[in-house]
Order: sequence, then C-alpha cells, then structure tokens
Amino acid sequence: MFWLQMSNRRVIPESGQLCSAEFGSVRRYVKPSLLAACFALLSSLSFGSSLEAQPTPPPYLIELGHATVLPGSSEVSVPVFITNAEPLVGWQMGLDYDDLLLGLIGVTTLETLSEPLSPQIFLTGNSTAYASVSVIYSALTPLLPGTDQLVLWLTFAIQDPTLIPAGTSITEIISIVADPIPISFDLTNGTSVVPAVSNGTIALYAPPLIRVGRKVGTLFDQHILVPIELWSAGPATIFEMGLDYDDLLLGSITLVGGEFESLGNQVVATMAPHPLGHMTVVIEVLGGLSLPTLTGGLVGYLDFTVSGGPIHYSQLFTGAFSIDLVPGSCWIDSTEILNTLDGELVIEDQFIRGDVNFTGDTDIADVQALLNSIFVAGKELPCKEAGDVNDSGEVDVSDAISLAGYLFSGGTSPPPPFPTPGVDPDPSAGPGCF
Repeated sequence: MFWLQMSNRRVIPESGQLCSAEFGSVRRYVKPSLLAACFALLSSLSFGSSLEAQPTPPPYLIELGHATVLPGSSEVSVPVFITNAEPLVGWQMGLDYDDLLLGLIGVTTLETLSEPLSPQIFLTGNSTAYASVSVIYSALTPLLPGTDQLVLWLTFAIQDPTLIPAGTSITEIISIVADPIPISFDLTNGTSVVPAVSNGTIALYAPPLIRVGRKVGTLFDQHILVPIELWSAGPATIFEMGLDYDDLLLGSITLVGGEFESLGNQVVATMAPHPLGHMTVVIEVLGGLSLPTLTGGLVGYLDFTVSGGPIHYSQLFTGAFSIDLVPGSCWIDSTEILNTLDGELVIEDQFIRGDVNFTGDTDIADVQALLNSIFVAGKELPCKEAGDVNDSGEVDVSDAISLAGYLFSGGTSPPPPFPTPGVDPDPSAGPGCF
C-alpha cells in the first residue's frame, strides 16, 4: 500500500508560469488589548499528558504539486517533487487524469534540480488518459539525496474549456499510478525501491473571476499596493466585492493604473465598512457608460497604509496578513461572482541598524532612544537588533557610543543592514528584531 499525502505546502503555479516556493511559519503580534482574551482562551483549553507522535515522512517519495488555470489560459505546469534517501540514476511513474479536459503535452526540467544534470526523459501515452514518465540520470551525475526536491514540470493542455460551466471551477486530480509502468526509484547501487506517492491537483476556472494579488513590503513603505484583477463575462455598470483583512492594516481603493482609469470622473470607487465587519468596495460607472469586459485586467489597487512617517513603537507589526474575499459579497451587476482567489500582504522583518525609532534614518534621536532603553525602565526598543549598532550580539552603552561616533566623529558605519533597510545577515547571532 502506498503512503498518500495531499500536501498543502505547494505554491500554485498559474498558466504559463514555472515557480516553486514554501510558506514558512508566520509570526503575528497580538495587540495588547487582546492579550487578556488570548490568555483566557488558553487557560480554558486542556491538553493531554503527552503529545501524539507525528508520522515520519517516507525516505522515498514522489509528490505532485498544485496548479491553477485562469480563464482564457490554454496550458498549465504542475511541479514534481522528489524525496530520496540515496542517489538516484532514474525514476518512473504512470499518470491518470481526465483526458477530456486535460492532455499531457510535455515535460521540462527548466529551473529544477534536474536541469544541470541533463537527464534523458521519456514521455509515452500522452494521447490517452494514461501516460508514463521516465527520467534517466547519468551514473556520473545522479540526483543526490534530498527532501522535497523540485525535479520536473508536467505541462498539460486544456482540451475543452467549455466543460467548465460559466462562473464555476473544476478541480481535477492528477494521480500517480503503477500503470502503464511500475512506480520505482533506481538507486546507484543497482537496486530499485517503490516510493510513496502524493497526488496533485489542477483547478480550472471559468469567468467571472476576481483575484486579489500578493504583495511583499516592509515597515518603511508608507504605502503598499495590492492588485485586484477581474475576469468578466461582459460589460457592466457596477462591480462590488467584500474584503476581510486584519484591522491593523488601514486600506483604501485606488483605480490609478487600472483598466477603469480611462473612464475618468465617470467612474466612482468607494470603500466603506460593512455591518458584518468586513469592508465593501464598490466601483460604479455613471453617465450611461459601462465597465469594460476584462480578461484578467487590472481593476486597481488596494492601498494599504503601513506608516505615515515616523512609526510609533506600538504600531510595529510584521508577518503575513491574508486579504480574503467574503463569500456572497462579490457581484457584477446582479450576477454573483462565485470564483474568488484571496490575496496576501507580507510585511517583512526589515530594519536599518542604528535606526531604533524607525524613521528611516539615523540621527541624535536614535542615540537618545538607545540610552533610554538601557537606563530608563519601560523604554525597551521595538527592534533590539536595530539597537545592536556594533553587531556585538547585545544592546548596551557601547552601541550608543558607536552610533554617536559614526554620526559626529567620523567613526565606522554600522554593519549591514545599513544604510538601507534589510534583514539581519546572521539572525542567530543577535538579539533579534521582533
């Protein structure tokens, strides 16, 4: 029996794109007003005397990733990941999928660990619902042991997009099967093993569809613009969507740079709180005009205000913040948009060494804040790593002396990240930022 696991750690490649990424753990910072509620909740939970042991991942595994086909796209690429405890000179698998909707038209090693190894790849049976893929590496350049190694892309063509009903989506499973060839890993010692498998999925969408993008910024960005894209089935006069996001973020809507900007003052965009707690965005065209039909066109941007100048210590927050489209709240005229793809805003842990008050620059005020944090109770720094001016691993009076020497006596400049924001080159050696 094969070990099956539907992984949820794979980024969804869109049609025509090859990409791979992992979502790491995200730190979120609870506002002081919520701490009491959090402690009350924790105290109400009871935990057993022992934690359940987590299963050990198998030493040999083939995993298929997940992909998204947006309306109008004709192809999509699904990533293949391999875990192997020993070097491999080859591997093979069979694939099962809906041949009325999908057709496997090719494989590529572009931007994978297989690419520099120049393996031989054999694809057979791709005109039917069953296909087989065989990969052979040279014995001199085998695939070395590793975990979750991206080794291949499977390229599928969309055979008949009309099979997807308008306004809906279909999720197809791409199964790894032992037919028409066995599933096997060939080791450098001449033996073969049968790996565990994890199937993949392809989600296919028909318009209308609304998608909020993903944007990465820092605490030094006064504004972070997250794009909104729309696939519509025809012209309309009113577009509406409900958004749910963390109340630490202050957002507005702007149409600058979008498809509706050309309508000038004939288009009105508003953003207001909804009685149920989320935000409602409404875009309406006046004067008898219509919103154009869009096929992934840019509607506009969600403009999130991170800072309006110097940041007060209580305003500091980093991490990943989801931007969710509220079910039942997205409409084009009288047609509900059922296809929605949520977005994300990521605020990275970046800082400038010596800029302890997060104004974006270093000056005498940072020296004073450093001294206060050392000698005055309750004046802790929000980012201790920014206060570790000499990168000694701790914050003390020598950091204030180093910063003052740099500012006023031509002393040595602080180590990176300086003078522009960045991440700590060696986060394990210092006090940390947040």
